Amino acid sequence: MCQAAKELGFVPSVLRLSFEYATKEQVSEAIQGFNASPTVHGVFVHQPLPPQIDAQWVSTIIDPRKDIEG
Repeated sequence: MCQAAKELGFVPSVLRLSFEYATKEQVSEAIQGFNASPTVHGVFVHQPLPPQIDAQWVSTIIDPRKDIEG
């Protein structure tokens, strides 16, 4: 676990997908899982995203109550 997160009292959950091969379906499934999880309180998507994944689309599927940047 990241030391800064530990000091702040939370446990980060990190999901890494292949930059080259990540699909829209994989991203959607991951975000839907985070949206549905009662243990996930915030979602942050690191950018830049690969060209096959539209950043605006990603921002629309994150639950607004969990969107850290929103």
